Amino acid sequence: MTELLGVIVVLSLILLVSMPSIINTIKGNSKGQYDTFLQTIYNASEVYVVENPSEFDWTNENNSIYLENLIAGDYISGNIVNPNTNEKIKMENSVITVTKNDQNLLVFEYEYSSK
Repeated sequence: MTELLGVIVVLSLILLVSMPSIINTIKGNSKGQYDTFLQTIYNASEVYVVENPSEFDWTNENNSIYLENLIAGDYISGNIVNPNTNEKIKMENSVITVTKNDQNLLVFEYEYSSK
């Protein structure tokens, strides 16, 4: 009986020590998935800008690309899920703002309104 209690104590200590590491790994994977999600949207937006230059006015501060345009043009799959919430992204609530920086490079910013 004492040996069983000792095994339980040792396993409890191992679990206690390893749990923060496991939780951090899970959180890190979630952040990595969200970064990949954003990069996919930005890559699709960049291709869209290159293939549709007449839709953009670079004298304007900001240009917008709507997620539904990316999906309609087959730049991105239509079944997009936010990896942080596992909820399907609503196309009408998603916009990618495109600007040019001082070096004339494209800068993308994804905005999602959960309304």
